[in-house]
Amino acid sequence: MIKQKAIELHNQMKENNHAFNASDGWLQKFKKRYGIRLLKICGEKLSARHHLVEPYKQKLKRRIEELGLNNDQLYNADESGLCWKNVPNKTYVSSLEKTAPGAKME
Repeated sequence: MIKQKAIELHNQMKENNHAFNASDGWLQKFKKRYGIRLLKICGEKLSARHHLVEPYKQKLKRRIEELGLNNDQLYNADESGLCWKNVPNKTYVSSLEKTAPGAKME
């Protein structure tokens, strides 16, 4: 993905007339230069901010009433196992970060 974006950016910058190849070697040097490392995501996501739950519930209830929806038109997909996109198990992070953003530490 980083290599693909680098090629797109190179093509948008018409100032350079030289060829650019986003090779594996280029990617390794880029990651080293900017302190980027691949981090495996494991464990759970961070807990929700509980103080925001009640205001959201009230806002959702008002919106349901405004739209005139009934219970047959509502669906809670929280624990249904519905996965339309597979969540990645690895991400690139700064070398200064110990965990992926939004993930609990083990």
